[in-house]
Amino acid sequence: MAEFPNVGNHCSFETCKQLDFLSFVCDNCTKTFCLEHKFPDTHSCSLEFATSTNKKYEGVRSYNCVYDNCDKRELLPVVCEKCHLNFCLSHRHPQEHKCTKLEVKEEKCQTALHVQKILESKPSKQDGKKPKKASKTAAKVALMKMKMKATGEKGTPETEKVYILIYLPKTLSLAAKPMYFSKTWSFGRIIDFVASSVQMKNENNTGSEKKLRLFNHESGRLLPMEKTLDSLLSEEVIFSGSSVILEYVTTECSQLDNTEDYKT
Repeated sequence: MAEFPNVGNHCSFETCKQLDFLSFVCDNCTKTFCLEHKFPDTHSCSLEFATSTNKKYEGVRSYNCVYDNCDKRELLPVVCEKCHLNFCLSHRHPQEHKCTKLEVKEEKCQTALHVQKILESKPSKQDGKKPKKASKTAAKVALMKMKMKATGEKGTPETEKVYILIYLPKTLSLAAKPMYFSKTWSFGRIIDFVASSVQMKNENNTGSEKKLRLFNHESGRLLPMEKTLDSLLSEEVIFSGSSVILEYVTTECSQLDNTEDYKT
């Protein structure tokens, strides 16, 4: 194959010198580098964060993801609140990085126990809900209509797609949005994807008083952030074609009342 010696630039890093057709220029030393050495700390940039007294900055320049085989880095720390390790945005949820502190086997999480206590204290409210068989049938009917208009992440395998009708927060005054997600996704990841799709405020990773949470449209029950779609499908808590409510609530909220106020 013919070579093009005048196309691209050689990496300025002393032990590299690789010819790169998409080279990067360092904002500090203005030298040209390849993809591997584009960050100031990877080419030992002597001018980065230089002060008026020319003292070299020796603090943290970026944060590596500790997940196996992930080489992504973030400019700000993304720390898991359970294991306290640092991850990239793609692996920040406990379910995505297989958090060692995540107990999802036979023990119920504190949120689930709290939900159960609330439901047990309100038996009359649940008596009016649809039985599982009726809910499953209704979901099948809704699914046929949903598939024609649903949007989601491109590239999701057909065998993994789960269709859900998302009722958005009341304050947005937007119509319910039919979407599909991979059954391997956690509800935390689903919340992030929906918020990004409709460009709504999402402060789940901040100290904000109110967070975005998902609730079952029929029962009003909180859908745990760390649970996956597949796990709740197996438990028949929801079905492909079901409806859920996305709402801003306090962290103590585990039951959403007046779910009938959320309409298409």
